[in-house]
Amino acid sequence: LLDPARQLRQESERLAQRLQVARDEARIDGRPIRWQASAEGYRFSRRDSEGWVELRRDDLLRPQQWQTHGMKVEPTAVIELSPEWIGVPWELTLSLDGRRLRLRDDGSGQLQRTQHGFTLIEVLIALAIVAIALAAVMRSVAVATDDQSRLRDRRLALLCAQDRWQELRLVAQPPGDARLLCLQGRTRFLVQQHLGNDADGQPQLECTEAIAGAPAAAMDGGAMKRAARGFTLIEVMIAITIMGVLAVICWRALDSVANTDQRLRQADAETSTAMRVLQQFQRDIEMRADDALMNGAVRPADQPARLLPPSLTSERHPDGGFTLEITRSVGSDGLQWQRVRWWRQGSTLWRASGVPSDHYPLPAPEPTRGLLVARDVQRFEVRAWQPGVGWAMLPSQGEVLPATGLELRLGLRDGRGPLSYRRVLAL
Repeated sequence: LLDPARQLRQESERLAQRLQVARDEARIDGRPIRWQASAEGYRFSRRDSEGWVELRRDDLLRPQQWQTHGMKVEPTAVIELSPEWIGVPWELTLSLDGRRLRLRDDGSGQLQRTQHGFTLIEVLIALAIVAIALAAVMRSVAVATDDQSRLRDRRLALLCAQDRWQELRLVAQPPGDARLLCLQGRTRFLVQQHLGNDADGQPQLECTEAIAGAPAAAMDGGAMKRAARGFTLIEVMIAITIMGVLAVICWRALDSVANTDQRLRQADAETSTAMRVLQQFQRDIEMRADDALMNGAVRPADQPARLLPPSLTSERHPDGGFTLEITRSVGSDGLQWQRVRWWRQGSTLWRASGVPSDHYPLPAPEPTRGLLVARDVQRFEVRAWQPGVGWAMLPSQGEVLPATGLELRLGLRDGRGPLSYRRVLAL
């Protein structure tokens, strides 16, 4: 049930705001403001020499009422405010169920509500509502942050498992039980390898995060109950102290939420950037031109003892920069090819592609028309898996066996330090 006194206060405050807005508009426009007013459900009183006298509805609608105070009530229940406020103090009283609330004007043109003190139980209820709302917000933010963190970790863990799977295929040895650490970004993942018991006898990989989180602390508090009455000075000081503490807690909570959201967005953006680079590189490798085609129609025959396939060429610059060029098909029909070049210039990773063509020689990529793939790149290295030897740096020298896999190592940097990513691809 609604509290009649509270309902009366709310209605009177709304009426006071409307009267003040109408008066301001009258001053600005320089003309009277008229609007329909309804007095249903309220009793109005005026004050004279004998005290408070209740006004009947018929008396309320008479034009002479309040006319000397800068406002008048017309028979159609239209209240009209004069453009200039007459500085005569007046007082309007609204009453509901025997409770009376006064709207006063001190002659300065500002409506003021008679002050009523809040009881201690009302303050405690308000503080409890604020605490519950704050706890709900913190809980929802924590759940959202945890969900996004788990999703990011699952994506990185999947990369670790896929990389280990490709390494097992490259080694071509029966997999045994093993436990390996894999670094992706700033998170170290534990890859547990064991032989599966399924019908195909395929090895199964399980990847978990190797760093555990810290347990959360719990806090308990008490409640205070006292009889409903007016405020004493001690109660006012206690209420101000509680509200100050809540304000500090709210500020710290909002600051923590904002910082957490900013860090999470930054980490998600960094992970998304790394994933785009790895996926685009994987796509270029998977779409590389066929070796037989490369040795025939598209490019001349390559050296017989070459580590990389004919569709891949690598170059290392004197300044330490690394460039990898890939000849790949365009589209799903495979009727045209293009040359794609990956290189790092300073701390920026670039990718440029030449104009597609169906005959040799293919147009070379123009570095001036390259696309910026990632910024703050500290490392861009590609190694090839040489059967029986292991990972070999590119470009290689001497007679070697053809490579059966590639490893991309990508190093990024943000405000918190370096980030390291790794991708293993089979050729």
